[in-house]
Amino acid sequence: MSTSQMRYCPNCSALVNADAKFCGNCGIALNWAAQQPGWNPPPPYHPPPQYNQPPPYSPPAWGKANPYWQQNVYSGPVAAPEKSRSRILLVSLLVIALVLIIGGVIFATSRNFSAKPAARIPVVASFTVAPSSITAGQSAILSWDVSGATSVAIDQGIGTVSVKGYQPLSPTVTTTYTITATNSAGSTTATSTVTVNKLSVPVIAGFTAEPATINTTQSATLQWNITGATSVTISPGIGTVSPIGTTVVSPNATTTYTITATNEAGSATATATVTMAGGGRPVIKTFSADPPTVSIGQACILRWSVEGATAVILDHGLGSSGASGSIVVYPLATETYVLTAINGNGDTTGSVTITVK
Repeated sequence: MSTSQMRYCPNCSALVNADAKFCGNCGIALNWAAQQPGWNPPPPYHPPPQYNQPPPYSPPAWGKANPYWQQNVYSGPVAAPEKSRSRILLVSLLVIALVLIIGGVIFATSRNFSAKPAARIPVVASFTVAPSSITAGQSAILSWDVSGATSVAIDQGIGTVSVKGYQPLSPTVTTTYTITATNSAGSTTATSTVTVNKLSVPVIAGFTAEPATINTTQSATLQWNITGATSVTISPGIGTVSPIGTTVVSPNATTTYTITATNEAGSATATATVTMAGGGRPVIKTFSADPPTVSIGQACILRWSVEGATAVILDHGLGSSGASGSIVVYPLATETYVLTAINGNGDTTGSVTITVK
């Protein structure tokens, strides 16, 4: 800055700009505009010649601007006023503090964001079925354990379920079940399959009679072995038996025995015949009373049918009869009637009871 642009403050002798309105050092108002070139103030206010030199030769502090001092210029270097330096320093400190505060806020915010864990999709810890293989009609248990899910669902008509539980199943065909666990991050799925084996009818591994031929004084043993059955019966006259077993029979004549094994899929049958040497003893096919219950003096009909007999005899004095027939009786009390069929191999008996009220 040229010397023509600087002047001394008439109050504190500090250098100020020629167009300044106030002194930057003492703050006094400056009135440079009132100065006129060549104006000379009256004595004794002429400043000594040394006042035209740079400080420490400063003019007295007159308390107001003196137009004469427009000529007292300083030609040396210009130093920044003390108060201006203080203000600059204060502003700099404020800017530095503001930068530190903003930086601290940004750093703390970034740490908070980085510390927040990212959302994770659910975890299906387990999804199993036991047993995994069944036969139609049997049941299995589907169980699951899920974490981190807001909703859990299983298909095949099961629907929404809790995060941990079990479900009984009875599928009729092989079925795959899918579990879906969901939260805001996404979904996780898992599958489990129940294999349903096709149900088949029972298998009769064997059904025999030993010996297969007997006489009237002998017996035979029936033997069988069956798998996959829920019930087993033998006819005639034996009834329900276990899937594996034996039984002794003493037929009066040649007899064919039938075994029947049953399950949900159906039935299987097999036969074994015991042959009676010489034709065997007579066989009573039927012997019944109609009606079986009567009042005193009421009539009741006895009916019968016999095979292989040479003679048929009824007790209670009814005497001999043919191989088949009927007779009317009038019991006065409850009576049991016995029919005996006879041939050369022996005899066979049957009985029927008539109840009298």
